[in-house]
Amino acid sequence: MPFHAIYIPLLFAANRVIMLCVKASILVYQVHAPTPDTVWESDSVVTWNAFTLPEMVAFEAGNVGVLSIPRIGLDVNVYQTEDQMEAMDHGVAHFKSTSAWDGNIGLSAHNRTASGQGEFFRDLHLLVVGDTLIYQTALGMREYRVTTIHNISDEDWSYLFRTADNRLTLITCIDNHPDRRLMVQA
Repeated sequence: MPFHAIYIPLLFAANRVIMLCVKASILVYQVHAPTPDTVWESDSVVTWNAFTLPEMVAFEAGNVGVLSIPRIGLDVNVYQTEDQMEAMDHGVAHFKSTSAWDGNIGLSAHNRTASGQGEFFRDLHLLVVGDTLIYQTALGMREYRVTTIHNISDEDWSYLFRTADNRLTLITCIDNHPDRRLMVQA
């Protein structure tokens, strides 16, 4: 590669200009812009801006996590599908608008069903501040402590916003109150 002289003017006090000569090798790189389908192919970042994609934490069986709540004897797989109601037929559903590992992980499940099957959050109302929740993904396992329990509007999505800290947000319906939800954060 040939060297080329580059002259860079430097301005000093009293308006004196000195020319600095630098020898540099000029390199030309050809850059190909990624397409929307390939932009993330070589990305090795697991979490960005407190958001982890579900495919980064998924187990080979297809679930994105396992939730354990010792107080109520719950050990259940967590799934993410295009249709959240479909995911709740198989286990706990992951809100796809929330992180899957770092930051705020939003989960939902039925507390009652017509068949009695799939009522994974049936006893969520029995939790108290300080209870332990354990969440495991392919990236590891974290233990959380319940900090907040609220009865919220069915239109209040603010508890699912991104956070800088790691937390779990669990949401389920409240019996006989179709416009209310039980929200537990840990």
